[in-house]
Amino acid sequence: MADEYRSVRLEEVRAVYYRQPRLPAVSERMEEPHRMWAKEQALAGLLGTGAATTTHSLTTCAKSRTTSGRAC
Repeated sequence: MADEYRSVRLEEVRAVYYRQPRLPAVSERMEEPHRMWAKEQALAGLLGTGAATTTHSLTTCAKSRTTSGRAC
């Protein structure tokens, strides 16, 4: 994931700080059916990424605890 200022490899992300959370915004210049679709897709992507990250973190934590005997 990258923009003109920064880049990050998603497989290297360990934590995310989501300041001032709000729903994804879509340009008002888009026509209504397209805008609604884009909003739904952006939200699905955000929620899917969050769910995948949480699941991965919990799985990693459980495996780590099993092998080390310590809590995460």
